[in-house]
Amino acid sequence: MRQSYIEQLDNLYERFIQLGYIVKDVINEAVDAFEKQDIEKALAIIENDKYINEVEEALEQDCIQIIALQQPVTSDLRKVITIIKASTDFERIADHARGVAYATKRMSGERDPEIEEIILQMGQLVDEMMATLLKAIEEPNVLTAIQASRLDDQVDQYNKQITRRVAKELLSDGESSRSYIEYKSISNDVERIGDYITNIAESVVYLETGEISELNPRYSKSPKK
Repeated sequence: MRQSYIEQLDNLYERFIQLGYIVKDVINEAVDAFEKQDIEKALAIIENDKYINEVEEALEQDCIQIIALQQPVTSDLRKVITIIKASTDFERIADHARGVAYATKRMSGERDPEIEEIILQMGQLVDEMMATLLKAIEEPNVLTAIQASRLDDQVDQYNKQITRRVAKELLSDGESSRSYIEYKSISNDVERIGDYITNIAESVVYLETGEISELNPRYSKSPKK
């Protein structure tokens, strides 16, 4: 009976890791669709979002079942709680990737290469954060989790830079306002992805230590969707 329970818990954790890799791919696809103005790819991201929702919901239900039937304690309970919370954060990251895809689909008018380069740099940063985060989850390792959150400040700085640039352009050229509104929407979505990666890194710290730690105290535990 105990061996079956351990296998069930290990399987849940493996599915949780797989969800993380799926979400990482979705982020990259969304940024790529934006860069290439690939509307077909953007539409596919929007359509496939429901699959990620289903995976997250299945993980949550199976975690609840383990809590109800097995009544896990200490490290096992922390693992289940981590899966529930971080899976929700992964699903929200996918929502923001979908937001990038929606904005890409709406883009029209003249494009701004300088802003687009900043957005692509933001995309590269969150991809690096996700890669480090997934390594931290697989190990699992506190120091690697902390490392995953360190680039979030730079993502925030890029977002502020775009905010200033967009405000300036909207004041000076109303005809191009649509494109700049979408740039700001995309920038906000990528910035939120960085926040949620930091949230998940905090969950890894909790999993390993039992302590709740804010790796980026400027943000709440649950950024707005």
